[in-house]
Amino acid sequence: MKKFHTEEEVLANYDSSKYQTPDGYTADIAIFTITSEKIEEKAPPHMTLKIMLIKRAAKDPEGNPNIEGGKWALPGGFVDAVQKETAYIAARRELKEETNVEGLHVQHFGVYDEINRDPRGWMISNAFYAIVPETYIEQRQANDDADDVQLFDIENVFTLQLAFDHRRIITDALEFIKR
Repeated sequence: MKKFHTEEEVLANYDSSKYQTPDGYTADIAIFTITSEKIEEKAPPHMTLKIMLIKRAAKDPEGNPNIEGGKWALPGGFVDAVQKETAYIAARRELKEETNVEGLHVQHFGVYDEINRDPRGWMISNAFYAIVPETYIEQRQANDDADDVQLFDIENVFTLQLAFDHRRIITDALEFIKR
C-alpha cells in the first residue's frame, strides 16, 4: 500500500469505485392535519388526525408502467444532484410538484436505507413531516406523477395498498409526532 504525505495526495488517489453506492437518493414527506366535524349542536366537535397521500400514476411521463403505480404513497421523489439540492429542498419541491402544497415548514425525522426498500434498487430516503391546519393544504391537487391526492383518517390509512415501505415510514412518523 502506497503511503501519502498530504491530504491532497490522498484525495488525488482516492478510488470511490471500491465502495458500493446507492442507486438513488429520495425525500418522502408525511403531512398531518387535524380536521374537526360538528356532530351535535351542543357537543364539542369530533377531531380526526389525517394524513395527506398521493395516488401514484399508473404510467410514467414516457407512457411506461410506473413503479408502484396505482398505490397510495407519501409525496416525495428524487433529490436533484445536478441542482445541488439537499433532501430538505427536494422534499419541499416534490411536495409542490405532486400536491400543489407549498410554504410548509417540514422537519426531518428519519432515514430509510434498507437495500430492498424499492424495487428499482438501493434508494436511500430522508423522511420529513409537518403537522398543519387543514387550511394550509386546502389548495392540494394532484400534479406531476400523482393521479390523486387525498386526506385519510389515520385509522383507515393502513387498509390502503401503500407503495414501497411507506407503511413503515407512516408508522414511524406517527410514533415521532406522538412524542
